[in-house]
Amino acid sequence: MASCPCGTGHDYGACCGRFIEGETAAPTAEALMRSRYTAYVRAHIDYITETHDPSTRADHDEEQARAWAEESEWLGLEILSTEAGGADNSHGKVEFVGSPSSTP
Repeated sequence: MASCPCGTGHDYGACCGRFIEGETAAPTAEALMRSRYTAYVRAHIDYITETHDPSTRADHDEEQARAWAEESEWLGLEILSTEAGGADNSHGKVEFVGSPSSTP
């Protein structure tokens, strides 16, 4: 069993994998942030597109995102803070550090 790249220490399938594979939606803003990071690490760009804000989804370049994801070395994700974004909230804010070591 592979550990999830999002940094929780949980198995990928029991952590972000279930969101990325479409088994269930991420229940919180933090879970969504972690799953989107993991999707970039694993180059699951379809998930990135699906979870993009609908008002900006048309501007998302899947080919460019895939190239960036595949060419980057992902070093880890650290959640610094969360504000709202719980299962009962319609909006939330997640402050994080988690970028690749290189960009194209």
